[in-house]
This record gives sequence, C-alpha cells and structure tokens, in this order.
Amino acid sequence: MTEIKIRIGKDGKVNIDVAGVKGKACTDLTKSIEKALGKVESTRKTSEFYQQSASVNNTQSAGN
Repeated sequence: MTEIKIRIGKDGKVNIDVAGVKGKACTDLTKSIEKALGKVESTRKTSEFYQQSASVNNTQSAGN
C-alpha cells in the first residue's frame, strides 16, 4: 500500500514522507508535489528507495 504523508511545520517547512514505493518510483511520485511547493532544500532517501520493485519477466520460446 502506498502512503504519502505531508507535514507542514510552524516555520512553513514541508516534509513529504512516502512509504510503500520502491526505487525511483518514489521520486517520480513526489515530483509534481515538489514542483508545486517551490524550492527543495534537501532530500533524504530511505532504504526502501534502494530496493528494486518487483517485476515479472516472461520469456517464451518456440519449440518444434
């Protein structure tokens, strides 16, 4: 399950936390939010970012 938490501090700083998304898909998911908010001061990638998302690779071969 994908979960996005957006926290806005009293000082106006915004934190976006993403859970349930692995790899580059996380940054793709938050890109439009970051663009709408303005300048990004820093980013911190969790261990989930460095995990590969599961994919299925189907290989078919023709037999005689």
